[in-house]
Parts: sequence; structure tokens; C-alpha cells
Amino acid sequence: MSSDPQAFVRTVLAAFEAAGRATDDEVGRAGGPSNTTMAKYRKVAKGEMTMEEPRGDVLKRIDVAANWKQGSARALWRWQREPQPASAGSALSEALGVVSPSDLNRVVHLEGFEGYVERLAERLTEVEERLDLLEAELGRGAAHRLEVAADDADHDIEDAQEQRHDT
Repeated sequence: MSSDPQAFVRTVLAAFEAAGRATDDEVGRAGGPSNTTMAKYRKVAKGEMTMEEPRGDVLKRIDVAANWKQGSARALWRWQREPQPASAGSALSEALGVVSPSDLNRVVHLEGFEGYVERLAERLTEVEERLDLLEAELGRGAAHRLEVAADDADHDIEDAQEQRHDT
């Protein structure tokens, strides 16, 4: 656990604002944490509650919305290391999983890809919000099993996308 969850959250919220994302909706549209998670973070920042280490997918979302190099949020949480800014091109590449310009061209030319990704992001946000609610109701053990199932589904989606890209 971070030695200071409140300092972690304050740093994250300040980074979102510095990136021009003043509202929870703007953070979400930029690939950041869900509105439910953001509401929790605002309570932590005010000292109204505390928190455990965020899940890996949430840490990745923080990196994306804060314009940080991947892994910065985890390093900030675990070791209080200063976040590293992402370069303009790397933020998009990391968010899309793009490794070369030819891959980016293939992604850009897929018809309806943007809408497809938006729908997937909305579904993922809904699942995360439901997991947050279940976690509160059922306790950490049951919620963890659901997270594993959600991760499996996420991997299935990624596999389907890779197969789609290969065609």
C-alpha cells in the first residue's frame, strides 16, 4: 500500500487537470478511470476515506489520461516515484497497442474502428463500475474472482481484435 494514498490521488487529480481534463467525463473520454472511481478519488483527496492499491487496468487508465509514460502511476503508488510524461506519439501508441507506423495505418483504415473502440470502452467502464459496486457489497474475495473473469473477457476481446487486424 502506498504510504500516502491521499498524496497519490492528489498528484493524479492534478495531472488530469494539467492535461486539460477538469471533469470526470473528460477524464473518462481520455481513457481514464470511471466516474465511480473518480468520485472515490475525490473523497480520498479530501481525507474522507482511504484506499488500497488500484487494479492494474485502472493504473494504466491513469497513465493514459494523465499523459504519463506507462507504469508511472504504479511507480507513484508503490515507491512514490515522480511520474514520467509520455511523448505525444507514445501516448497514442501505448493506448492503441501500436508498435509501428504500418500498424497505425492499418488501424486508421479499418471502417468503424473508432466507434467499435468507443463501444468497447463504454462496456469496460460499465463492467468496472459494476465491479466497484460488487466489491463494496461482496467483499474483496468475490470481487477478485469477477475481476479475473473480466480480465479473461478482455483478453478474448484483444484476441478477436488481433484476428480482425490479421484479416
